[in-house]
Amino acid sequence: MMAQDLLNHLELKSLRILIQLLETKSVTAVADTMAMRPPSVTYHLNKLRDTFEDPLLVPVGRKLVLTPKAEELHLALVPVLKQLELALNVNTFEPVNATGVVKIAVQDFGAIAVIPRLLDELEKSAPNITIEVVNWPQNAERLMQSGEIDLAINAITQLNSQLHGYQLGDMSFSVLMDKQHPLAQAHFSDRAVFDYAHVRVHPTGLGEMRIDALARSLNVTRNVSLKASTFSLVAQAIQDSERVAIVATGAANVLSRDRFAVMPFPAIEPVPLHCFWHQRSHHDPVHKFVRKHLIAISQTLFNHYMNTGEESV
Repeated sequence: MMAQDLLNHLELKSLRILIQLLETKSVTAVADTMAMRPPSVTYHLNKLRDTFEDPLLVPVGRKLVLTPKAEELHLALVPVLKQLELALNVNTFEPVNATGVVKIAVQDFGAIAVIPRLLDELEKSAPNITIEVVNWPQNAERLMQSGEIDLAINAITQLNSQLHGYQLGDMSFSVLMDKQHPLAQAHFSDRAVFDYAHVRVHPTGLGEMRIDALARSLNVTRNVSLKASTFSLVAQAIQDSERVAIVATGAANVLSRDRFAVMPFPAIEPVPLHCFWHQRSHHDPVHKFVRKHLIAISQTLFNHYMNTGEESV
C-alpha cells in the first residue's frame, strides 16, 4: 500500500495501540494500560495487519515476537508519536522551562521604566525567555503583522481588526523645559509655548500630530530645532537652554528626575495609550505569559508617572 493510502487508513488510536503492542508484546497488557477489552485490542491489531500487509507480531513458543516490519515501525513511530503528543498537549506550559524571544516596541523612556522591572520578574519565573527591545518604528503595525514585533506600547486611537490590545489609560501632555526657563517661572498661554524652539520625537506619533494641529489653530509657526529619535536626546537638548518639548506627562515625569520643570499643557487632548499585539500571537503561551506581566507593570507605572514625578514605585 502506498504511503498516502496508509495515512488515509490509519487512526491515531490504532497507532498508539500498535506502539504499546510492539513494546509489551502482550494483548492483555495493552488492554490493561489503555482501559480496553482484549477483543478490542485484537480488533485493532487485525486492522493494522491488513493495513501494513504484515502480521507484525507472531507466536514463537508461548510468546509473541516482532516481525522485521514491526521492528522498523517501532523505531520510526515512537519518536513521531511523542512529538505529536507534545504538539497537541497545550496545557503543559511551564514558565520555568519556557524558551523564546519576545520583541517589544516601545519608546526609550518607556523601556527605561518598564523593561528592567519586566526582566526582574522573568528572572524569577521564566529565566530562559529573552526580551528584545525595539525603539518605536513608524511602521509598527506592518512589522507586527510580519512577526518582526510581538508586543508594542504606544498611543493609538483605534486598533485594526487584526490587533488585540489593552488600554492602559489616557495620556495627558505637559511641557518639559529647563528649570530656569522663562515659562517655568509663571503661568503661560498656549501661544507662548510656540515662542520658543521645539524639540520633537521622530518618527511622528499621535501626540506630535495634535501639537502641529494646535499650532495651525493658533495661526503660529512651530519652530522645530531638533527631531530626536529618542527621549533621552530630547532631555539633553532642552537642558540649560530655552528649548521646550511637549510630551506625554508620564514621559516628562520619567525624564525629569528633578532636572526639569514639568508644566501641564491641557491644550492638547489626551490620547489613549495601549499595549497591543497581533492576533497571530494571541494564544501563544510564551507571548501570553510575557504580556500579562508587561501589562501589569506598565499599568502600575502609568498610574504612577501620570500623577507624580517621583522615580520610585
